[in-house]
Formats: sequence, C-alpha cells, structure tokens
Amino acid sequence: MLRTGLTLMAVAALAALGGCGRSVPKDAVAGAEQLFAAVVARDRVAFEAAVDRRAVREDLRGQLVAVARRQGLEVDGGPSEFALDRMIGPDAFRLVDAEGQRVSEPPSAQQIAGMMKVEAKGRVCVQDQAEHCLLSFARQQGEEGARWRLVSMPAQDLTIALPASDKETPGETARRAQGQAREG
Repeated sequence: MLRTGLTLMAVAALAALGGCGRSVPKDAVAGAEQLFAAVVARDRVAFEAAVDRRAVREDLRGQLVAVARRQGLEVDGGPSEFALDRMIGPDAFRLVDAEGQRVSEPPSAQQIAGMMKVEAKGRVCVQDQAEHCLLSFARQQGEEGARWRLVSMPAQDLTIALPASDKETPGETARRAQGQAREG
C-alpha cells in the first residue's frame, strides 16, 4: 500500500507576490489559513471544510498513475478511492518552524500571503523555496457563497517550513536554513 506523509520542503516567501503582477486575494489567504489551522489542530472537520476532496483525489490519482507508468506499471483505474482518501488528511502535512520543529500555532495571514502566488484566475498556490507550487487552491461557488478550497497537493512527503518572521525574505530563510545545516 502506498503510504505518504508528504515531504517536499516549502520555504515561505514574503517577497512580492507573483502571478503576472496580480496580488493574491485576501479570501484566498483566508482559505489557506483555514487549512493550516486545521492541520496544526489536527481538526478533521475543519480540514474537510477547507478541502475539495474530489479534486484532490483526482489530482493524486493522476500523480500516482504517472509514477507507475514511469516504472513500467499499468493499473486499470489507478489507486483505489480508499488508498487516495488515506493520503488526504491533516496528518499528511507537517508544518515546521525555521529550525525544523513542528509548529504548535498556525502561521499568520502575513506568513501565508508571502508563501502564495496567483496561478490563474480563480486559482492560487503555496510555493516552495524554488517557487514551485505545492498546494493549489481554487475559488469555488457553493451554497454558502464563493470560497477557496484545496484542490491539489503532492502525492509525496510534504513539510512546509514557515519563515522565522513575517518580514523574512525567501533568500534570508534559505541562507539561515543552509547555515543551520552546516552547523548541525
């Protein structure tokens, strides 16, 4: 059975927001903030409210099928719904501080905004240090109005390293992390 705990290193960027010069909408930051708060609290109900499970499941299925094909495997239908659902939950994420320790408080809206960029109209993402999108959120219309929900996440280990402060730039975070790695 495939088991992931999601481990790509995402180092927060608090520089100018990307995405063709467009700022990340405040309600998109609030959607990511809801997800991260649920992850830190291990609150499954709040987590589900922040996730479009069907979209994330399909995204993960595509990633896993692509990995299998690269290995010369072909599985009709790809991974089961059960296997995919086990990959989607607060325990799959690991939010850490600048020293690599699991955080006990969710990141601030300013920290989250600095980690995000606009991908397209109605779609934003949380980036890693290399500015690759790790988590994607889409604006969705529902019974309660429009809101931003997680629609894509990596099918491999995911650790999101938060900046030491709201004012730390991506370069400063990377230099500090490299310096600590050399010391340790």
